[in-house]
Amino acid sequence: MFVRGREYKFRMIGGKAFRPPNLYWFAFSSVLIVVSLAALLAMGINFGIEFKGGYLLKISLERPANVENVRGILAQYSDQGLDKSIVQTSEDGYVLTLRMPYIEDSEARSQTIDAINSQLDQAYGISEVQQEEQVGSEWGREVSRKALIGLGVFLVVILIYITIRLDFKMAVSAILALIHDTLITVGIYALTRRQVTPVTVIAFLTILGYSLYDTIVVFDRVE
Repeated sequence: MFVRGREYKFRMIGGKAFRPPNLYWFAFSSVLIVVSLAALLAMGINFGIEFKGGYLLKISLERPANVENVRGILAQYSDQGLDKSIVQTSEDGYVLTLRMPYIEDSEARSQTIDAINSQLDQAYGISEVQQEEQVGSEWGREVSRKALIGLGVFLVVILIYITIRLDFKMAVSAILALIHDTLITVGIYALTRRQVTPVTVIAFLTILGYSLYDTIVVFDRVE
C-alpha cells in the first residue's frame, strides 16, 4: 500500500514480485508464453492470401455444392498446391468460397483457374461471380515486411516517449507487456490455425492499443 509523501523506487522485478499470489500469475503467464512459442515454432502462422499471395473466388451456384466433391476437383491440381486450398460454403450450399494458393506461372494460372471454373459450372452451375481477387506472392511479402518495420518503429517511439514522460524502466516494462500480450494472441492463432487476414491485423492493433493504454495509465498513477 502506498503512503502519501513517501518516495518509492520503481523496480521491474524484485521484492515481493515472486511471492503468492503474484507467483501464480507469473507461472500462468509463463505457461501461456511457452505454449505460444511452441505453437509458432511448430506450426507457424496461417497467413491469408493478402499476405502470402493467392486467389480468392466467391461464386453463387444454381445447385448446392458438396465440400468434399469440390476438394476432389481441386485435388486434381495437387502439383500446383491447390489441394491445400480452403473450401467454404454458405449454410444452404448455394454460395461457394475458394481460397487457393498463388500459382507463379501466369499461363498455367490462367489455364488452371479456367479449368476449375468449367468443372464447377458443370457440377453446380455458376450463376454469378460475387468476388474474385488475385494477390501476387511478392506483393504479400512486401506488405508483411512493411508491417514488421512499422511495428518496430512504433515500439521504438513508444519506448522513447515513455522514457521522456515517465521513466526508462517503465518504458521497458511497457514494451515487455506489449510483447507479452501480442505473443500470446498470435500464439493462439497459430495453435488454432485460424487464418490471419487484414481484419485480424486490425484486431491485433486494437489489443496493442488497449494494452499500452492500460499500462501507461497505471504507470502515470504510480508516477
